[in-house]
Amino acid sequence: MKLIDDDVESIVDRPPSVFFRNVDGEMKKFNFDYIVAYRNGARVAYRIAYNREVERFNVVANMNLVSKQVGRSFATALRLRTERHITRDVAENARLLFNCGTSISLHPEIIQLAVSLKGAIKIADLLAATEQFGSTFRDVLTLIRHGHLKLASKGKITRASYVCRAHGDVE
Repeated sequence: MKLIDDDVESIVDRPPSVFFRNVDGEMKKFNFDYIVAYRNGARVAYRIAYNREVERFNVVANMNLVSKQVGRSFATALRLRTERHITRDVAENARLLFNCGTSISLHPEIIQLAVSLKGAIKIADLLAATEQFGSTFRDVLTLIRHGHLKLASKGKITRASYVCRAHGDVE
């Protein structure tokens, strides 16, 4: 996550348990999977659970109690992630973006075209428009990873996917 998102400052895997009182007043322990500290000062605690466990173990209700009782000293926000959030496509896209590397040494014409896009374009069409400069699928992934393009279609990133300008110019 830290390698994909430049806004991530640090990640604590399996932070210490937090303790809270349940609705019956009993002291209980709650575990988060990780805490992400962002450069803007936010600290978000994530709990990952299967949908079937969320209701069975009252995860949402318990997280609300943790939020009220523990407060912002532990984390500025609490987030629950299930298989609805972390789909196979999301995981595969993260792997693709991670594996494309961190270097952004692209031909200036590829960068210029990408940051001047108006609307969405199919990745295959973007590659065809920049093929004379040696552009590759990896170049498009690099522009997505660095926040200059964003995915404009759902699903796994392929040459049939659509991208659009995310914001700003490439430095």
